[in-house]
Formats: sequence, structure tokens, C-alpha cells
Amino acid sequence: MTRSTPPRLSRNLFGAVLLCLAAIAQAQPDSATCPPDCTVQIRIPDNPGTPPQAWPGVVTTSAGAQITFSTDEPALIIFSDQGTPFVNPAGQPVYRFNINRQSGRSLLIRSDANPCVVAPGCKYDVVDPNNSERPPLDPYIIIQ
Repeated sequence: MTRSTPPRLSRNLFGAVLLCLAAIAQAQPDSATCPPDCTVQIRIPDNPGTPPQAWPGVVTTSAGAQITFSTDEPALIIFSDQGTPFVNPAGQPVYRFNINRQSGRSLLIRSDANPCVVAPGCKYDVVDPNNSERPPLDPYIIIQ
């Protein structure tokens, strides 16, 4: 004769496992202090009503560092006219750029005086260029 787990116990055990997994996911930090170089991972979820995801959501870095954005699907990064932490090779501020899954995008953190040194830093939007109805995500970059 074989024993089986009662249905109520199975549901309780399954619920406990889900709670543990949720706690582990929440325990992972959504911010990171970058060494001279770091990467921000952008993910576009399958659900078109869900905003893009970025890890880390808050990046604290220093002037002159390089940040690389990588993605699983094309994404557009937009900073407001009030401030951007990035400059192009000519030293001009970069307020928007595309990233794609083949090469990603690397940019330098500006070293001149800029608004990203004041908390909470420079907010940017991550936009899905293939779905204008998808809500944007708004993470931050802070320059020390």
C-alpha cells in the first residue's frame, strides 16, 4: 500500500515554497555601486502591460566610469532635459539612445558638474520602442 500526501498538506507546502521564493527575490538588491565599469540589464517582459525591467534599478557610480546597457529586446533610454549622466565621445550630453540585443550600448559618465550628483540622481525612462502602450520604467543613476 502506498501513501500519498494529503491535498491540504500539498497546497500548504506549495504555498510555503512560493513564499520562500518571493522572499529570496525581494532580498536581492535593486541598487548597485559600480566599480569603474558596470552593466545595467534591461528586460522587456512578455506581458505588454508590464513595464520594462532594469537591474540594478539604481546605479551609484563615479565620474569617468563606463556603463554598458544590455537587453533581451530593443529598448530606448530617455533622460529628461534637466539632466543626463552621459556624454558622447565629443563630450556633449546624451539624452536618449537605443540599445539592441546584439551589441548593447556603452556610455561614459560625464565628469563636469551635473545634476546627477544631487539625490536622488538622474531619473531616466526605459521605453519599449515596439510597443508605445507599454508603461515606461524609471530607474536612477547617481554620480558620487
